[in-house]
Amino acid sequence: MDAYRAMGVQFEEMSISGGGAESILWKQIVVDVLGLKCYELTQPEEASALGVALYINTALGNKKITRDMQDKFVKTKGLLVPNKKNTNAYDKFYRIYKKCYPMLVDIMHSLAREASAN
Repeated sequence: MDAYRAMGVQFEEMSISGGGAESILWKQIVVDVLGLKCYELTQPEEASALGVALYINTALGNKKITRDMQDKFVKTKGLLVPNKKNTNAYDKFYRIYKKCYPMLVDIMHSLAREASAN
C-alpha cells in the first residue's frame, strides 16, 4: 500500500480473496493493520480471476462492461471494520519497523542465507 500511496492512489475500502479470506481472524488482522473497511466476498476463491478480467476490461476502455461484470459477479456477505485501537498499535510498530529495516536488512539477509544453507 505504501507504493500505491506514493503514486497518489487513495484507498477507502477493500476485499480479501484467496485462502486468507477463509479465516475471520486473518481478515480482521489485515483490516486492522491497513485501517480499511473490508467487504467479505461470497466467493473469495473466484476473486483473483475476476479481478484480472476487470483490470483487462478497464485497460481496454470497456468501463461499462467492467461495471456490469462487477455488479453481476462480485457479491458481498458482510463488512469488517478496523478496530481503531489495534490500527493505532500496528501503526506505531510499523513506524518503528521502517526505522529499523534499513539498519537490519543486511543482517536479515545473512540470517536467511545461513538458515537455507543448513
